[in-house]
Amino acid sequence: MPDPNQELLDFIRKRLAANISRAELEKELRIQGYSDQEIAEALSSTKQIKDSAVPAVAPMVPPAMTMASLTASANISDMSETATSGGSLPGFKALLSSAWGILKDRPGTIFGIAAIVAFSQYIPIVFSLVFGSNTSTNNWIYSQGTAFLVFLIFLYIIAYLGSYLWGSVALLYAIKDRQERIGIGEAFKRARSTVAAWVWITFLTSVIVLGGTLLFIIPGMIFGVWFSLAAIVLVAEGLRGMSALNKSKAYVKGRVGEIFGLLFLFGLLYVPFYVVTAIVSSVASQFGTAGTVLQNIAGLPASLIYIPLLFAFQFVLYEHLKALEGKPIVSSKKGRWAIFIVGIFVGIAIIGILVSIVLASLSVAREKGRDATRISDVAAIQTGIESYATANDAYPATLDNLVPQDLPALPLDPSTQAPYQYQLEAGGQSYEICAMLEEATSTLSDLNPDPQAITLNGEYCLTGSASDSAAGTSSAPQGTE
Repeated sequence: MPDPNQELLDFIRKRLAANISRAELEKELRIQGYSDQEIAEALSSTKQIKDSAVPAVAPMVPPAMTMASLTASANISDMSETATSGGSLPGFKALLSSAWGILKDRPGTIFGIAAIVAFSQYIPIVFSLVFGSNTSTNNWIYSQGTAFLVFLIFLYIIAYLGSYLWGSVALLYAIKDRQERIGIGEAFKRARSTVAAWVWITFLTSVIVLGGTLLFIIPGMIFGVWFSLAAIVLVAEGLRGMSALNKSKAYVKGRVGEIFGLLFLFGLLYVPFYVVTAIVSSVASQFGTAGTVLQNIAGLPASLIYIPLLFAFQFVLYEHLKALEGKPIVSSKKGRWAIFIVGIFVGIAIIGILVSIVLASLSVAREKGRDATRISDVAAIQTGIESYATANDAYPATLDNLVPQDLPALPLDPSTQAPYQYQLEAGGQSYEICAMLEEATSTLSDLNPDPQAITLNGEYCLTGSASDSAAGTSSAPQGTE
């Protein structure tokens, strides 16, 4: 006789642990489509079969079990029984109350981990205070060499990502294993092997949701609901990557609108936090470094309350959805690959767009840099020409005449490596020195000391004449040499 499906056995054990009778359990399984033979095989393989109905009073439990744990188990039992008869998710208020109850039951562990995660936002401030505003400290750091600077940057990244990423996963484990009443250290220990998988799932979800949003907005919203529980599935069931995303999608199947509404309502809870932070930030911006610290302090309530409550809300929602399913969910490989392919194509498209933007920005930056060099070179050449005219009472016939007395070397165009355009006019009584620019005139206001010097064809030209020199300190040239 073949062994029953392991997921079915796990489901039966969990329902029996919730003190449901064998008769009720068989009824649930028949409604979910299992045959009498499948049910008999599964029950015969389970050692924890209970033939009696749920007792009228709560059974004796070990001291480690809390009233909150019993309540959570009873709620899950009630949800499954309701689901078999066409039940639905509880309302937003009930879900939020359950989530808040989790935080109230384990405040030390949950808020302690949340404080560690919140600390991550202060790491940039600490580094900026230590290394950004103290000139002597900066000079000392740079004097230690590149290796030391790279080490500091590496230390910054480890401190920031370690406290944020690892702490976020530890917070999920503290909520998941709340019945075991684990502490902060144990939560971090359990989260250690899951951090990389959590980062990968978060990346996949972000890429797919962002891609859907860039397409037509609505797909992005749908993807966001589909995969809203992927990180919870990772921690609760150990599924990783696309398997977690696909399982999350299976849980919310047929309830996208309902779950979107619940998540939207929860998102509205952030509005008060945002308003307070915005008001404090607008006032604190006038106080320099102290204001920056005050702005981040204003963001603490969101980090210490809203984020843990969000994780707890997602876990409560997940537990209800899982109980409502009744029959264990088996992930579809076809659906998994479909999501994976969509994610890959969307990811490639987004990466292509981002790379294009970055390359375009770098190209513009390089062009502006070369134009700045050209403008500086033309000004230096003009200074050399005027110095030559003062010494020789004439403008030079070519720029080569300026080297080495007036210029140590003749500047060349940074792109073509050709000399700049120089010509004498009015019988040697005036001159013009020009450089061809790459950027539009409107973007060079921070580089160009004389906007009128740019001609319509994109040249940057400076001119001089004997009359100008006579009016200044230079000697008026009489001719060319």
